[in-house]
Amino acid sequence: MTDLLQVPQGAAFDLALNDSVLEIAFNQPERRNPLGYATMSGLVQTLNRAGADQAVRAVLVVGQGSAFTAGGDLNEFKDEASHSAYALHASGQALADLLTLIPRLPKPVIVAAHGYCMAGGVGLLSAADVALGATGTTYSMSEIKIGLFPLMVLPAVRDAIGGRRARELALTGRRFDTDEALRIGLVHVALPDE
Repeated sequence: MTDLLQVPQGAAFDLALNDSVLEIAFNQPERRNPLGYATMSGLVQTLNRAGADQAVRAVLVVGQGSAFTAGGDLNEFKDEASHSAYALHASGQALADLLTLIPRLPKPVIVAAHGYCMAGGVGLLSAADVALGATGTTYSMSEIKIGLFPLMVLPAVRDAIGGRRARELALTGRRFDTDEALRIGLVHVALPDE
C-alpha cells in the first residue's frame, strides 16, 4: 500500500485512501486543474496500481478549488507546437491510454465534476463507470475553440451520449449545464454544489 499512495513524479494530484476508496484530487486549482502529460501518465500508473491493490474497492476522481478540470494544459500544447509529428503522437498517447484504461479497470471509477468540466475533463467523465455532476457545473468539449478537434476524447464521449450528440458538441464547443448533462447521459447523478 505504500506504493499506492505515491504520486508519480510531475503528476499534479493528491492521493488518499478512505474506507477502501482511492481518492485522486487534481491539485492545481489556481490553473483550474489542467491535464498535463505528467498528470495523465501519472493517472495511468496510479489506476493500474489501484486495480491490482486489494485495499482499493473503488476510485474517486475529483478536482480541488473552483473546477474539476479545464482540460489539457495549454502551456504544454504551445510548447510542443514545433515538435515532430512522432513526438506529438507520443504525447497524445497518455490521454488515449487513460481513456481506454478507465472502463477496463477491475475497480469502479467514479468521476465527480464541479465548477468547470472542459475538454479532456468531459472525456474523463465519459469514460467513468459512474459520473457525478454538481448542479452549478459548466461543461464543454471546448477544444474546437482553439482550433483543435477532440479526437482523443470523442470515442469515450460518443459511447456515453451517442454519436450524433457527441459530434455536435465537438463541432460547436458550446457550453452546457448539469441539467443537460444529465438529460443526455453524460452524468448519471446531479448533486448540490456543496
